[in-house]
Amino acid sequence: MSSLPAERRRYLAQIGRRLTAQALVRREPNRRHPILLTLLAQSSVDVLDSVVQLFDQTLSSSESRARIKLRKVLAERAKLSEDRLALQPLTRRVPRCA
Repeated sequence: MSSLPAERRRYLAQIGRRLTAQALVRREPNRRHPILLTLLAQSSVDVLDSVVQLFDQTLSSSESRARIKLRKVLAERAKLSEDRLALQPLTRRVPRCA
């Protein structure tokens, strides 16, 4: 396969996509087999590209959700810290019972 130029492989894969199964069967084996092999190889590459793209989209979505969640958690922590600081002067005024 790799001995064929890239343009020829693309051309054969394109033919393989256009032809019906019946049309492929009618072709001579020495013409049919290269078409089927290049179509299979190209389809494998296309599927792998799709899987990588889906993985990238999923990872990006997860990262985005995690970033939003982190912002919320940090905002809650900041609010709690502010509340504690606001209560701190009040706790100093409470007399201790001994």
